[in-house]
Amino acid sequence: MLPAAVVYWLVTVLYLASAWLAAGLAAWDFLIVLHLIVEHTVRQATVPGDQLGRISAVTRFVSWGADPVGAVMGGLLATTALGTFGTLLVCLAGFLLAGLVLLASTRIRTLDIEL
Repeated sequence: MLPAAVVYWLVTVLYLASAWLAAGLAAWDFLIVLHLIVEHTVRQATVPGDQLGRISAVTRFVSWGADPVGAVMGGLLATTALGTFGTLLVCLAGFLLAGLVLLASTRIRTLDIEL
């Protein structure tokens, strides 16, 4: 996480980015931390203790393994007729679709979790 923080700092300070960019990056970092807290809490509450290490390893493998695939797909998409801006719009649509799927999921809200 440190390299991303350094890049954010460099973009903000060296290029004298606007206050909106700084606020957006701060909000992004805050929401990432919030997501990680909720994700790990739910995982620890729902997964049996003897399986927790395996589940965490598989989750990390799948999520980090998708990063290079997404980078290659984004690069290929940016070199097509869509261009960079169109590729960013496709990514935005993917983020919005993922959020809508989560909002529509009723099973998540009905999990019986004792904290």
